[in-house]
Amino acid sequence: MLISFAALPVRGLIAGSVIEHWGVWPVQALDGIGAGLQSVAVPGLVACLLNGTGRVNVGQGAVMTVQGVGASLSPAIGGWLAQLIGYKLAFFILGSFALVSLALWIGFAATLRPACAGTKADAQ
Repeated sequence: MLISFAALPVRGLIAGSVIEHWGVWPVQALDGIGAGLQSVAVPGLVACLLNGTGRVNVGQGAVMTVQGVGASLSPAIGGWLAQLIGYKLAFFILGSFALVSLALWIGFAATLRPACAGTKADAQ
């Protein structure tokens, strides 16, 4: 998860800095890394965090709902920002949202570490 959260701000930095044809390749590669890792790691993390509660499916549904809202708001906010202040700053601002997720991940590491380690006794 940390790698995927770190890849997304770098993607925004490259997208805002290199607005050339060749700049699409690293942006798309970093997008694939971020989305690919998150599509595998997030359901596993939710299952580990909610293991034994009987609420894994509800947790998965809640997380997928939030991801869907974010996925639908991102192009809308990006388009609005690009229209207002230009593409370069829009990419930088959207990339900064990923910095917030990185900070939250690091800030809540103590809560998530027992679930990631698989130690059920420590997680509760």
